[in-house]
Amino acid sequence: MLPDSLSGVADESWDVLICNSVFQYFASHDQALETVNEMLRVAKKWVIIADVCCEKYRHLIEGAVRTMDWTKNLPKYRTYEKTWWDQFDDQGHLVSIRHVRVKE
Repeated sequence: MLPDSLSGVADESWDVLICNSVFQYFASHDQALETVNEMLRVAKKWVIIADVCCEKYRHLIEGAVRTMDWTKNLPKYRTYEKTWWDQFDDQGHLVSIRHVRVKE
């Protein structure tokens, strides 16, 4: 499981690392932070993190999750403030956030 699964991977092993629809399932923001740092370590060029639940839309996310039967046994989705990602920008990484509208 992330981030431990990356511990055996050498630095700059991959040109691009893609992580899709995972961050809402982390146990804590600390686990997410450790995972991003590990991804940055093993990527030569880019880390693409997609489908992240934004704190701004927590009420919509929680409402949608409650209506889906397959989510009833999942832990509560973790959300992230847009500013949470600034800590990586401060480390010299280019952080680009794109919001997309998903039909309700």
